[in-house]
Amino acid sequence: MNRTILRTVLLYAGLCIGFILVDLVIDSLVSYTSGIYWPHLIFATVVLLTSFTLLVLADRSRKRAEDVLRQSRDELEARVQERTLELERANAALQTEMAERQRAQEAILHLSSFPQVNPNPVLEIDAAGKVIFSNPAAMKELQRLDTVDDVRAFLPDDLDVILQELAQKKESQFDREVQVGSAIFGETIHLTPAYDAMRIYARDITDRKRAEQDLLHSLAESQQRQAEISALLASSRAVLEEREFENAAHSIFTACKNLLGAAAGYVALVTDDNAQSRPVILDPGDLPCLADPSLPMPIRGLREQAYRSGQAVYENDFAHSQWVDLLPEGHVCLDNVLFAPLVVNGIAVGLLGLANKDGGFNENDIRLASAFAELAAIALVNKRTVEMLTDNEERFRSVVQAANDAILSVDSQGNIVLWNNAAERIFGYTAAEIIGQPFTSIIPDHIRQSRESEMRRALVNGQSSIIGRLIETTGLKKDGSEFPIELSLANWKAREGLFFTATIRDVTERKQSEVALRQAQAELVQSAQEQKVMEERQRLARELHDSVSQELYGISLGAHAALALFDSDQSKVLEALNYILAQAEAGITEMRALIFELRPESLEAEGLVAALTKQGAALQARHGIPVILNPCDEPGMSLAIKEALYRIAQEALQNAIRHARPTRLEVCLACESGSLTLEVSDDGVGFDPQADYPGHLGLQSMRERALGIGGTLEIISAPGQGTQVRARIPIPAM
Repeated sequence: MNRTILRTVLLYAGLCIGFILVDLVIDSLVSYTSGIYWPHLIFATVVLLTSFTLLVLADRSRKRAEDVLRQSRDELEARVQERTLELERANAALQTEMAERQRAQEAILHLSSFPQVNPNPVLEIDAAGKVIFSNPAAMKELQRLDTVDDVRAFLPDDLDVILQELAQKKESQFDREVQVGSAIFGETIHLTPAYDAMRIYARDITDRKRAEQDLLHSLAESQQRQAEISALLASSRAVLEEREFENAAHSIFTACKNLLGAAAGYVALVTDDNAQSRPVILDPGDLPCLADPSLPMPIRGLREQAYRSGQAVYENDFAHSQWVDLLPEGHVCLDNVLFAPLVVNGIAVGLLGLANKDGGFNENDIRLASAFAELAAIALVNKRTVEMLTDNEERFRSVVQAANDAILSVDSQGNIVLWNNAAERIFGYTAAEIIGQPFTSIIPDHIRQSRESEMRRALVNGQSSIIGRLIETTGLKKDGSEFPIELSLANWKAREGLFFTATIRDVTERKQSEVALRQAQAELVQSAQEQKVMEERQRLARELHDSVSQELYGISLGAHAALALFDSDQSKVLEALNYILAQAEAGITEMRALIFELRPESLEAEGLVAALTKQGAALQARHGIPVILNPCDEPGMSLAIKEALYRIAQEALQNAIRHARPTRLEVCLACESGSLTLEVSDDGVGFDPQADYPGHLGLQSMRERALGIGGTLEIISAPGQGTQVRARIPIPAM
């Protein structure tokens, strides 16, 4: 029990004792007796029990009160904490607000200095229109612009109108541009009703305005250039699309007139005599023209200057110029004119004329008119080119149709698109029957199958081994018969794709003639061979008669002489025997040479040098003419080369002896790297190698022999200077 309860118990005990004492005192006074009796004890006991009961009840009440107080205290502490937090937040907000106010005050103080340090003019005007403030920048700008020193120069002239407009619109700000001297200022006029004043904030926008003006000028120029390009493109399109010059010229003239702003004009071409021009397009505009438009216009005055110089010219005061008197009666009144010539290959062939432009013409109009005139000249050239192409096409068609050979064209799909009259005659198909049909319709199956891949490749990319060549093949007629043809194929490209043109000739008659010619040539070769054999026999007969038979006859004479002198003169018999021996040796040499000629295969065994040595010895023994041989070491070569060189040397030596009357013959064989040179020379009378010698085939025979083994033959000679026959033969490695 705590002190509070103890104090309460003591209090009630004291009260009991007090009640007892009081009762005793009262009893003593009333009854004059004293002492403690049972009633007093019972009363004291009741009082004590009552006091204790009250004490217990009081304690319970106190506990409940304490619980309530504790709960209230806890709630109070929670509320106090919440309030503390709220106060702390409020305090933080107050501190922030105070800081913001401090910064705002500092900002106000800072901004209050802006008008003074602002580099742009700042003015303040009261309700009476009096300037009550201007910063230093305002006076500085006035000094820079070298104008009046009154800052009222920054005030708009229509300030009252601006104020009325602001009042009507219930606005407080207005922007206006003000000219101050040579500068332009953009001003923001701001009303401040709180101070019953108006503030003007000005800034120099001169550079910006100039940049805007330059930009607008550039934009205008760009739009003008765009209009020029559009007009030129439209005119160029007309040049490309219109085949008739009049239509193209009308489009070009209209585009040029509208672009330059002219009211009238024309396009004219020079007549054949170059003295007048004929109008093609004539546009008088809205003005009446009483002159006959069909009349030619003489080339004179300002027009003549344009024609002669080939340059555009203009006159902006035509009505008062010297050219006005040249106008025909009833002509449209002209204030200004421009003439641009149509020049083709440096020669003016026409004129583009424009007139009555508001404000007159300038150099830019000259440039543009010249460009349009050039387009008109191109259109004229195109027309003439088309006419020329049309004429050429007609000429080509006439040539193709008149050709004796079949001419046909094939497109990239292999279909026939052109078929001339000769093709109809050769193949039997009419143009109506064959055009659109495949090219293979006139090719036999066996030819088509063998060349199918090549034909497909040619149709795809135009490449084929037969393009550009003349080939012989076989064609197929309408009736199914085949015949020999000679084909020449070419390809060409067009907008529609790749095309092929074939020229075909029927060579049936030529083939028949070739067969007959080959038969005749075979017969001729056989006859020539027989003739050659006969000539060789005759030559051998002559050689035997001129050489061996003479030696034999000499031997016979010598033998008879030896027999006749045998008994009378022994010394003369010995001379006769020596003569017989010499004649016998000469005969043997001649016979060996003749045998060698009859058996040239001995060349392979004995060699070319040995054969040439025997030939020279035989000639020297037969004719008594020295034959000098200067051979090199004989290289390895085929029998055909050896025989050809031997025959060339033999022919050259025989020709020299027969025709040149030489006193000396020389045979030289020179070996070089990859070649062999045979040279036969004499010191005879010589001749002209370029002259013709009918009936003499020796020179031609030597050339043919040299060419037959891949060599060359050179004959060097002149009358009185001897002869050199030089054969150069390539020697392949053995």
